[in-house]
Amino acid sequence: MNPGKKPPRTDVSTAARNLKGFKGITGSIEFDNKGDPVKAKYFVLQFDKQSDPGKVVKVIDQQEPAAAKKS
Repeated sequence: MNPGKKPPRTDVSTAARNLKGFKGITGSIEFDNKGDPVKAKYFVLQFDKQSDPGKVVKVIDQQEPAAAKKS
């Protein structure tokens, strides 16, 4: 560790991959060994006016695609 300094990118990358079940603002998150989210959350918004911030009309949780099997 290097107190008071930015950690190396490799340390941040490793820490993110080891993160399991972190409760974030949009729900629980964890990453696979490539650093990709295991599950993605998509928000469908509806805008009534251009100046409207929009409202959430649907939330979709999507699992990562299954790995392709090699023949």
